[in-house]
Amino acid sequence: MDPLTAAGLASSIIAFVDFTSKLYRSASGATTENLELEHLATTIRQLAEETRSTKEDEILESLSSQCISVSNELIALLNSVKVKSDQRGWASIHQALKSVWKQSDVDNLQQRLNRIQAQLYNRLVTHQQREIDYKLDRLIEENERLDVNRTQELQVLRDEITSALHEISEDVQQESQKTRAWSALYTGSQKGKAYSTEQLLLTSLLFRLIDHRYRAIPKEHAKTFAWVFAQDTKSDQVLPPVNLVDWLRYDNGLYWISGKPGSGKSTFMKFLAGHEQTKKLLKKWSGGNKLVMASFYFWSAARTPLQKSQTGLLRSILYQILRQCPEFIRVAFPDQWSQSISGVTDLVETPFTSQELLEAFNNVTTALATHKIRFCFFIDGLDDRPWNEFEASFGKSNPWKLYVHDLTREDIRIYVEDRLGEHERFRELQASDDDCPDFVNSIVDAARGVFLWVFLVVNSLVDGLTNADTISSLQERLQEFPRSLN
Repeated sequence: MDPLTAAGLASSIIAFVDFTSKLYRSASGATTENLELEHLATTIRQLAEETRSTKEDEILESLSSQCISVSNELIALLNSVKVKSDQRGWASIHQALKSVWKQSDVDNLQQRLNRIQAQLYNRLVTHQQREIDYKLDRLIEENERLDVNRTQELQVLRDEITSALHEISEDVQQESQKTRAWSALYTGSQKGKAYSTEQLLLTSLLFRLIDHRYRAIPKEHAKTFAWVFAQDTKSDQVLPPVNLVDWLRYDNGLYWISGKPGSGKSTFMKFLAGHEQTKKLLKKWSGGNKLVMASFYFWSAARTPLQKSQTGLLRSILYQILRQCPEFIRVAFPDQWSQSISGVTDLVETPFTSQELLEAFNNVTTALATHKIRFCFFIDGLDDRPWNEFEASFGKSNPWKLYVHDLTREDIRIYVEDRLGEHERFRELQASDDDCPDFVNSIVDAARGVFLWVFLVVNSLVDGLTNADTISSLQERLQEFPRSLN
C-alpha cells in the first residue's frame, strides 16, 4: 500500500478509537455524537475493507480486520439504540452499552480499541516514517521531472508531515496535541494523494517525443530576427510594417505568421516563443493576471502520429497549461480524477481519447475564465501547405500578420557574410577581389527570403572555398544551383 494512504488510514482509525473511547467515558450521549460515531464507524469499515483487500501490509491488514469487527458491532449497537429511542432521540452510547452489553463486554471492546491504537503507534513510528519520507522524496523528484508548479506546496507538505510524525513518535500525553498531530497526518496524507494523482494525470498527457520537433528546429543565427522587436528601423530597405509588438502588448485574438517553405517560420516561432522580450510584452498585456504560455510545433514528416495530429496538440497544450496551473487538473479531468483517487483505474495505461481531451480543454478554459489567468499559445506548422483557406481566414483582411520571407533579407545577408567569412579563403578573396560584395548580394537576391535554400547554397560554396575556388568559380556554382527547393 502507498505509505501516505496507509498513514491516512491509520489516522482515521486513531480518530475512531479516540472518539469511541471518549464516548464510553461520557454520560452526555448527545445525538450529534452518536451520529458522528456512526459516520466514523462506517467510514473506518469501508477503509478497512479496502486495506484488507490489498494484501500488501500484514500489520495493517490485521488491524483492518479488527476494525471491521469493532465497527460492525458498534453499528449494530447504534441501530438498536435508534429502534429503542422512539420520539425522544437516541440514548447515549454510555447508557446503551449498559442496557445492551455486560460490563465485561464493554471492557473487552475498550481493550481491543486500546490494542489497535498501540499497534498503530508502533507501526507508524517503527515502519511507516521511513516509507513516508521515501514517498515524499519520490513526489518531489517527479514534480521536478514534470516541471510542475508545486515545489513550494510539496515542501510545506513535507514539513507538516514530518512535524506530525515527530509529535506522534514523542508519545505526547496532552490529548489536544495528540489529536492535532493525528489530524495533521491525515490531512497531509490526503494532500499527498492528491499531488500524486496530479502527477499521474500529467504523466498520462505526456508522450514520447513530445518536444522532439521543438528540439529539432535550428536556433536562429546570431543577430537575426532583431527586426521583430525594433520600433524604429534605420535600414534603407523598405520593409512591410511589423506590428507584432503592438499585438503582443495590447491585442487579443490571432496573429498569423506565414512564409514560403524554407523561409524559417519554425525557427522564427521558436525564437519568438522563447524570447524574454516576448514574455515582457505579454506581461504588459496580461496586467496583474497570471500569464500562461504554451507552444506546439506540428511536424508533417514525423513518424509519430501525435506529432502531427489534433490529439497530440491537445495533449501537449494541456500538459503545459496544467503543469503551470496544477490546481485545475481535477477540473480538467473530473472523472479520471475521482477514479484515480479511489484507485479504480491506472491512468498511465489508459490513453485519453480526442473527445476527452477536447472536454478537458473546454473545462479548463471555462473554469479559468473566472480566474485571473491569461493564455498565449504559439502553434507552428498548421499552414505548411499554401492553401487558400489559410489566406482567406488569416491573411487578406487581417491586420495582425506577417510574411517571414518579406522581412529576412538582412538576416540572410548577415548569415551569408558570417558563414563565408569564417573561411580563410573567402577573407583572402575579400581583400583581393572587388567582386566579393556583389557576389554576396547575388546570393541574397537569389534566395528570395528562403533561408533553407541559402543554407544549402552556402554549404556548397564553403566546399568550393576549401577547393581554392575563385569568385568566378563560386559564381558558377551559384548559377548552377537549383533555384527551387522542389
